[in-house]
Amino acid sequence: MIESDFDTKQRALDKANAKVIMSEIDIKNTIDDIKQKRWSSVTKEQLQMVLKHQESDEKIWIYIQKLIKKDLKQND
Repeated sequence: MIESDFDTKQRALDKANAKVIMSEIDIKNTIDDIKQKRWSSVTKEQLQMVLKHQESDEKIWIYIQKLIKKDLKQND
């Protein structure tokens, strides 16, 4: 089956949407871990660094998501 350009872009948007949602969940879980002092093999500072990385990843996926949406609108 040959996939159209639109289908590829739509699948990319779906993937970006999923990554944003998973990033939000990861961030909430990490914040909760910090608040509840749930860290075992890492320090609190390391967990805070993980949180900053997760927040950065989320911003990147939101940016990618916006670019794909813009591209899809331009090709309507």
